[in-house]
Parts: sequence; structure tokens; C-alpha cells
Amino acid sequence: MAGVHCIVLGGGGSPFMDAVGGVITTYTDADGRVWRVHTFNENGTFEVKNPGSPGLNTLRRLVVAGGGGGTVGTGGGAGGGEVIEDTTTALAGSYPIVVGDGGNVASNGQPSSALGITAAGGPRGGFGEDNGVNGPTGSGAGGIFNLPQPARSGGTPTTGFRGGNRGGSTTGRTGGAGGGGMGGPGQDVPGDVRSGGAGGPGKPTNIRGTTERFGAGGGGSGAAGGVGGPGGIGGGGAGGSESRVPAGNGAPNSGSGGGSAGGPDPVAGWGGKGVVILSYRIQ
Repeated sequence: MAGVHCIVLGGGGSPFMDAVGGVITTYTDADGRVWRVHTFNENGTFEVKNPGSPGLNTLRRLVVAGGGGGTVGTGGGAGGGEVIEDTTTALAGSYPIVVGDGGNVASNGQPSSALGITAAGGPRGGFGEDNGVNGPTGSGAGGIFNLPQPARSGGTPTTGFRGGNRGGSTTGRTGGAGGGGMGGPGQDVPGDVRSGGAGGPGKPTNIRGTTERFGAGGGGSGAAGGVGGPGGIGGGGAGGSESRVPAGNGAPNSGSGGGSAGGPDPVAGWGGKGVVILSYRIQ
């Protein structure tokens, strides 16, 4: 979790913070405290009307970037977008909120930003026979469709987890490895295994009162005779296969990677759009 960032402390009015913007909900925690939640599924503005009194002015924020898009050619699963969760204090005023789109086929996800922090978009899946792509998470290495081929590595992460590695083969095609998630790595695919690897799980948070996961990895594609890997827990898209089973998209507003397609099949999954969630105590 990132450190505390101070914007500026205001004062006056009610002892509790008051703000508008996004989709507003509330929940009550186990200690009977009531929290207001602002969910931004699209770009918008967060307006703090009253920042609250010292000790009651803490603002929790979760910033999730868009997930990467899947690829074709027995591709590796795309990586999840970066997930940043921390706390800050806020000055009365208006703050722009940017929610990054998920990557389309063979494209990286877009960044999200709120109140001075920016989360980086997830990496596209690794093309067939190539290494995975580096990013906040790593995407999965692509599978083999033209023998022989050496082993390949998943992409290297900066804040999340790596994409899955793929073994070499001289005897048959292989599936693509799973995309890395913000909560765990993508699954490796050993040499000669035709099914794709699973995407890594998303990062857990309880900012809306229940445990959710964001920034999961997409599943790797399956080669002929194999099946695509499942998407990571938290919204990763499932991998497709050379049997022309299409890949799945990352879940909307999950920041999760899309699944990759198999062989010549052009239907790869898009990354899930990101989200920004802000919460603070009101009772």
C-alpha cells in the first residue's frame, strides 16, 4: 500500500466529511461506523464540500487502471491494470477523476488518476511464441504454433506479479501462459502442454464494505487439442482456443486483463475498464 499523501486540510462545518460525485452508496462496518462510498465507473469530478474535522477527515481511495487486451496466435493472457490503495486528507474543492479504458486487442490498458496519484494500465498479452510484456503486472508468454521453439518468459512487473512462463517444445504446439494479476502471478505452461495457463488473481480490498478483487490477469489461449486458461479471480477474461473458441473480456470496471485467442482465431478479449473508488466515514 502506498504511503499517506496530504493534499491540504480544511475545516469548519460538520465534523464529518461531505462530498459529491460518482455513484454514491453507504455501508456500516463491524464497529457500527457508517461510511459513504463514491464509485467512478467513468470520468467525473469529486467535489469536497466539507473536508471534516481533524481525526474524521481521512479519505480512502482506490485507483484502478484499465487491464491489457489479449492477443492472437496462441497468445499469453494480458496483465491486470495497476491497483493503488491508500489514504489522504482533502481540501474543500473539485478534483478531476480519470478512469482508464481497458486495452483492445493487442493493446495496453489506459491509466486512471485521482487526487494526485496515477495507476498504470496493464500490459497486452504476449503474442504467440514471444515473451510476455512488462508493465505494472506482467503478461503471459505466448504459446508455440510453429515448431521447434525455446522456452519464453512472462513479463516483468513493477508493482504487481509476473506473467506466466512457457516451456519449450520440439514435439507439439503449446498453450499460452496466464497473465499476471495485482494479487498473484499468471500460471506457467510447461513444454508440450496444450492448454493455456490461468490468469493471476486481482488484489483484494474492502473499500466498499465487502471483499472485492481488482486487476486480475487474463487466461492464456489453448493450442489445438487444448483449452484456454481461466481468467484470474476478480474479473480476468478466459483464454480462447485454436478450436475457434473465442476469448473472454476482462470484467467491466475491474481493471482486469483480457484472455488471448488461439491460432488463427481473431477473437481475443479486451481488457476491463478501470475504476476509482473513494470512501470516508460519515457517522
